[in-house]
Amino acid sequence: MIVGIDIGGTKALAVLVDPTSNLVEASVVAPSSGSGLELVESIVKLITYLDDQTTAPIDAVGLAVAGLVTSEGSVRYSPNLPSLTEFPLRERLSNAIGLPVVVANDATAGTIAEAEIGAGKGCKNFVFVALGTGIGTGLVVDGHLLKGSNGFAGESGHMTINYDGDLHVTDQQGPWEMYGSGRALTHMVRQAILAGTVSLDELNVGHIDDIAGSHLVSAMASGNKQAEGIFSQFCKDVAIGMSNLVMVVDPSLIVIGGGLANIGSPLIEGVRDWLLKIVVGAEHRDPVRLELSALGSDGCAIGAALLTKSLINKLS
Repeated sequence: MIVGIDIGGTKALAVLVDPTSNLVEASVVAPSSGSGLELVESIVKLITYLDDQTTAPIDAVGLAVAGLVTSEGSVRYSPNLPSLTEFPLRERLSNAIGLPVVVANDATAGTIAEAEIGAGKGCKNFVFVALGTGIGTGLVVDGHLLKGSNGFAGESGHMTINYDGDLHVTDQQGPWEMYGSGRALTHMVRQAILAGTVSLDELNVGHIDDIAGSHLVSAMASGNKQAEGIFSQFCKDVAIGMSNLVMVVDPSLIVIGGGLANIGSPLIEGVRDWLLKIVVGAEHRDPVRLELSALGSDGCAIGAALLTKSLINKLS
């Protein structure tokens, strides 16, 4: 068995994967807060839990981390996980569990999973966009994952879409993930409540701190026009970033993953409509297909597990 763990800005999702079938046999979630050492302890507990769910041995662990991760697996910078910046995560975890560990960027891992067993299988030019706490992307061009000179390619969530926009945790103004991420959607809904555009009662939620994007989608399903307007603006912000990727990479497919992929068809339809309006020369291009991740919110964790296969083969 192999374990893949997606370490996001707020939680860590661990999956137990059968390397023969690539099927997830068990999963578990824990918070990802705390220092680097505390996070290692949490990861060890996740692995121990999964180890108890199988009689087969665990051979390796793959970590998918939100941040700048080198091709050698070193976490150089992680704005949403500052405790991991320049922290020897792979070494500390490997020493703690006595198993080989692979570390990669979370969206890179998700892209690999989609290319090998997901919605991108067989597609030579596609973009994977993980919409979660932030935004991560992976770029497959002419059948090859675009890595860059340091392994940092795909940090599209940090590209500026509003030079005078809101200040991000990186001290950058107006990056895409300030407007098109799950955190951004929650912020938009809360601001709309404070402005009186939509009420807590309309969203069927008791307190503003409990707001989530799913409440907005539920209100839309009930025909709430204000909710529809807020969601349309969010889809536009998502599409602005995607349109930049379309014009740079020219993909035939965009795969949407991350927690927001659970919104489903309303997200696909909303973003597609705005892409047709925003992409330069859209009427003269072949339409870019938009699909939800075939692997759901497990995609990045599964990709992290798949990354360990080459390591296991080298060791065997």
